[in-house]
Amino acid sequence: IASGTPIRTPRGLSIARKALDIASDAVNSSRSVVTAYDLSAPFRHGGIVSITHPAAVPRAYILMLRAAKSDTSAKAVARLLRQKPNYRLYKESGLYLSDTDEGAEEVFKSVFARKIPGVKLSERAYNAYLNSVRTDSFDSLVDALKASSGNSEVTAKELKAIANYVNVATGRGPIGAAEKYANELSTILFAPKLTASRWQFLIGQPLYEGSARSRMILAGEYGKYLAGLGTLYGLSKMAGAEISWNPRSTDFGKIRFGENRIDPLSGLGKHATFAARIISGQFTGASGKSEPIYDGKGRNNWDDITQRYARSTLSPLYGTALTLATGRGIDGKPYRPSDVPYDLLPLSVRDVYEQYRDNSPGTATAMSVLSLHGAGIDTYEKREPRMTKAQAEKAIQNGEPLDAAALYK
Repeated sequence: IASGTPIRTPRGLSIARKALDIASDAVNSSRSVVTAYDLSAPFRHGGIVSITHPAAVPRAYILMLRAAKSDTSAKAVARLLRQKPNYRLYKESGLYLSDTDEGAEEVFKSVFARKIPGVKLSERAYNAYLNSVRTDSFDSLVDALKASSGNSEVTAKELKAIANYVNVATGRGPIGAAEKYANELSTILFAPKLTASRWQFLIGQPLYEGSARSRMILAGEYGKYLAGLGTLYGLSKMAGAEISWNPRSTDFGKIRFGENRIDPLSGLGKHATFAARIISGQFTGASGKSEPIYDGKGRNNWDDITQRYARSTLSPLYGTALTLATGRGIDGKPYRPSDVPYDLLPLSVRDVYEQYRDNSPGTATAMSVLSLHGAGIDTYEKREPRMTKAQAEKAIQNGEPLDAAALYK
């Protein structure tokens, strides 16, 4: 290298590397397609800061729509962000800003998928929204830190702590030594940095670094998030919703209207519930019934719960392949090869279809709008009892044959 002599890669190794890159891109393309065709950044990666900094949402939403129009519009939006007074600080402190030319959010890692109509539009919109709320949140926190101590200078250590908090809150959690394998991890897992960030947020990792005053400001962000959720849950209760506060429950933190569930926690609930079940040794299903997980009985023992959680973090192709190999979905229902095409459809298409299949047009429209903006939604199968309890008891007393399907618990 010092003499200027180029280093040549063996032809066989070069071909193998290209083949591996092509295979990796093909796997990543399935995730890009699955997550495309919506405007899901506000409640998915951006859900936490959308709640803690609601004033930043309208501007970010407008920029998201503008960037979605074309590559030219997306570049114009990127130029606007580069003109912000603190742009130099963003770079120096490590604030993550994605760009269609320089890098992308991990759910849009495939070059091949960008050739599919509509995928690149979704990527541009995702990047623009998150870049906007990241920079606005960073600016707001820096201003709050200055104001808390008489407009004194913010140190490099404090700026890095603020940038780390914003990165974690928006799904770009650091993965330490595994960073050099980020591309490989993104091929196997659905979104490793998003998963890492949700665990880091839950355990308070953003509060580990910085100074006493920066920790105070960032602790206030946690308070604002809880207050925002409290307002959302309060309004939902006034509208007639039910909310489960049991962290071991399948419905933890979800807003329930009848058979419909809305999850406003941007992925935090799934990880918190898994931890609560493992720590407490109890599983609570949608029915509200609790059962032990360390007795080795039933499908809700600890190893089954761990396997289901792990499978939920896999990329679409790996997850589908594993489900096909086991013959069972994460929900325990039988899985057939004919189910594969449906599972590789975009989440937005599946959610909208299922909502209009299971709900009235008005409810389906409202739920679909939430889903298209990144909120988790689900509709449980409506089950009507075919027999009352009294009828079942009478049938048993009379020795009549009783079909198990006639009842449900």
